[in-house]
Amino acid sequence: MKKDYFPELISELCHEYGIGLNILHDGRIRILSLNGEERIIWSKKFEINSVISARIADNKSSTYEVLKQNNIPCVSHKRYICHYENSSCYLDKDSLQNIYYDLEKYHEVVLKPENGYEGTDVYRCSCIEDISLIFKKFQKPYSYICSSPYYSVKAEYRTICLNGKALLSYQKSLPFVTGNGKDTIQQLAKQKYGDNFSLFNSEDTQIPTCGKNVIIGWKFNLSQGAKSNPINNPTVLETVQELSLKAACAIHINFSSVDIIETFSGEFLVMEINSGVVLNQFIDDNPKNYDITKNIYRKAVLSMFAKTTDNFILS
Repeated sequence: MKKDYFPELISELCHEYGIGLNILHDGRIRILSLNGEERIIWSKKFEINSVISARIADNKSSTYEVLKQNNIPCVSHKRYICHYENSSCYLDKDSLQNIYYDLEKYHEVVLKPENGYEGTDVYRCSCIEDISLIFKKFQKPYSYICSSPYYSVKAEYRTICLNGKALLSYQKSLPFVTGNGKDTIQQLAKQKYGDNFSLFNSEDTQIPTCGKNVIIGWKFNLSQGAKSNPINNPTVLETVQELSLKAACAIHINFSSVDIIETFSGEFLVMEINSGVVLNQFIDDNPKNYDITKNIYRKAVLSMFAKTTDNFILS
């Protein structure tokens, strides 16, 4: 199981700043107290955002509607109600017809839970017949799902935004294996990712040459094998941060992470906004990132108590 660095980071910060900390509900609730004031952290959501902005961020179709209204480039997300019969999920005829039209237009769409996270239950769909098969793979029942066009993505980026400033931006790289000249892609995936290798549906029996990197996934989720790296192109960094801050501002959210894709045609589109800022895998990718993460949470904690700090960007 992956380590969750969040509890120790918050505890360290509270100790350093003399902030009282009361932990409830098996760690889901943290009540921070300073100078007679209390603030609450629930899971990894800070008492900085309004309920409305957090709800919009956590619903992909709502985020899309607000960003579209503000003329911010973004990936379209359409919401559909999930119906159930004998525990089996299905969509009504109108919903299926709408998805069919999108398949004719885009040739492939992505189906995902409306309020999902970490790439769980996210699937590509190339025909209407795929939908029932996808529903059977869902790990739990959902009230709503979303469909979005599938893009051939050149790169994906994430920016952590706090009170109108970009604290951190990094690029995500797709999961890959490196050939050793003797093992198949499937064997290499199992060696590298252990029990999680099944996430990539990698059944390729090809044997890549020694030293050759082979992409084995299409999702840029850090929790599913993608890696974080600095953004070395200053122009890309500026574009990503400017678009991220516009998106966060549009839904009135104060502390969030914004995911942006870059297509091979050169478009930068907001994929989604997250009201909970999770950086566990970012730390695992590089031990030095622990201090960067701590600095981000420091600013968020102090912001809850109306204190401010300087801007910080990964270099």
